[in-house]
Amino acid sequence: MTNRHPPSWRPRISARQAGAFTRAQAIAEGLNKRQVAYRLESGIFCKVAGIGLRHRQDPVTPAMLAHAAHLTWPDTVLAGPTAAMVLGAPLRLHNAHVISQFRRKPQMHLIPHEFKILPWERDSWRGLPITTLSRSLIDAFVVLPKQDAQALFVWAHTHDRIDTADLELHLEHFPGRWGNTRLRQFLAQAHTGVMSPAEALAHDILRRSNLTGWKPDVTIRDGLGIIARVDVLFPTERVVVEIDGRRFHGSDRFQADRTRDNRLQNAGYLVLRFTWQDLTTRQGMVITQIRQALAQRTPGFRA
Repeated sequence: MTNRHPPSWRPRISARQAGAFTRAQAIAEGLNKRQVAYRLESGIFCKVAGIGLRHRQDPVTPAMLAHAAHLTWPDTVLAGPTAAMVLGAPLRLHNAHVISQFRRKPQMHLIPHEFKILPWERDSWRGLPITTLSRSLIDAFVVLPKQDAQALFVWAHTHDRIDTADLELHLEHFPGRWGNTRLRQFLAQAHTGVMSPAEALAHDILRRSNLTGWKPDVTIRDGLGIIARVDVLFPTERVVVEIDGRRFHGSDRFQADRTRDNRLQNAGYLVLRFTWQDLTTRQGMVITQIRQALAQRTPGFRA
């Protein structure tokens, strides 16, 4: 090994490919085949997806995964969970999903699909062909395990990344597609506004307690735009009820929730948050707190 290529060396082109590169690119920039083989065997270079490689000091990112897929099959389109991930969906995957015009065998961490794409469902991301966000999410709903797909749908719907029109249009254009049963279930959820068993239970508790004047699944805006799609809103009293789920609530989600709550409060809303445990073991407390909040906002309201 020469000083010209120390162990920290990467091909310069990798900087334009989110850290991904190929054997051929490493050789084109100065390594020989034996040196590349040595760096792979010793773990200096690591495989990402397909023929894509990375330096061991560079962590795998959604962008790196996308570039590795494109380096392997340049004629494919980034799609499904991978496309949704690079476009902002809170997914952490190790496999890249692409749409191919013909049948291909899967490669390491690279999964091809032969889905049909409508012309307006194609887009570009950092120079790479990709499906639009709505189409990417729809394909992700179909290919992900059911629990993961459900969690992603809740995130997409509550953050206004997809709406009922997107699902209805897709079902209209692809009536016999595999996975449509799940898409119809999600469409029904979107129409009812019930995104989870916890929300369904919350609605049932509100009805049994004879509380009226509330609306499920409401989008609230301020001068900066959309603040949030809240689980339950009492519009007259400006009281918001949120049900905290377990999925997609890491540190980033916690911070986003706090920022959102601050905007809601500045816009004049009172925010109450309850957990699944609250709904199942402390229903009396839940209703009492909601009634007290409504009483604070409505003169003459009897809590």
